[in-house]
Amino acid sequence: MATMIAVKSEIRNTKLETNLKYKILRHNSSDGSVLRRTNFKGVNSCLRFVVWYLGFVSCLGFRISSFPLYAAQDTGQAQLFYQQGMRALQENDVAQAEEDLKQATTLDPSNFQYHFELSNVYAARYDQSQKGKGETFFARESLSASLSQLEQTVMLKPDYIPGHFNLGVIYKNQSQYERAREHLKKVITLNPQEIRAYLQIGETYERQGFFDEARDVYRQAKEINAADASIQDAIETSYLNEKQYEQARKSKGHSDYLSRASQLIRPGALAGDTSQNAQDQNGTPSLASLGMMLAQQVMSKKSAE
Repeated sequence: MATMIAVKSEIRNTKLETNLKYKILRHNSSDGSVLRRTNFKGVNSCLRFVVWYLGFVSCLGFRISSFPLYAAQDTGQAQLFYQQGMRALQENDVAQAEEDLKQATTLDPSNFQYHFELSNVYAARYDQSQKGKGETFFARESLSASLSQLEQTVMLKPDYIPGHFNLGVIYKNQSQYERAREHLKKVITLNPQEIRAYLQIGETYERQGFFDEARDVYRQAKEINAADASIQDAIETSYLNEKQYEQARKSKGHSDYLSRASQLIRPGALAGDTSQNAQDQNGTPSLASLGMMLAQQVMSKKSAE
């Protein structure tokens, strides 16, 4: 027993002596070799972090510097899809035009012209879907899609006249007359000479049965361009529409007239559709269907410039 105690004591004393010698050596080391050895693990960690950081910054710099290149490639591809879509639309291939222009808006969503042309495609699809069938669910869906693209257009370019004009036409078609007038008045603010906007505003009043207000708007247009036969035509047809309105009120009520408001006699109907309103500024005959009317883009090229 005494021998075991003596051995344990010797071991303990040896450990204490070793620790003491290590401390003295660490304290007296002139070249710091012990210190470097004991902190080598920490140095390794620092080096690994520095290497990782430099690699991260280098990679990030490469990605940032290459971003304009990627953006330019997307813009170029978007332009190609846009051109293809316009060719398809001219060939009356509405499905292909829709596919190409959707690709263009996806690749370059900030280009207002792509959204505007896509809205015309949806309007043309609206025409196709309701031929001989009336306004189906698919037709309403197409009209809503056209509306959405037009809203995107004027958000990207708030002073774009064709965007506001077409929004006014679609809201009028949807019987949202206040919103229609809001956009049509924006057209007049941007271009006070745009007679068609006055005529569209007048029609929204007629559809609501406000014929005096409609004629006031037509007369404002006449003050701007007294030579435009479509304005006088609009005034004359408004009296015929008012009589139709009164007859509907007496026979079947006001609601029946409103349900048939889109069938009002329009300017040009009395004169065989030879009025100035029946043609655009390039001499192209105007079309009765909504989508085709929007697709004329009478003002688009001039406003884009």
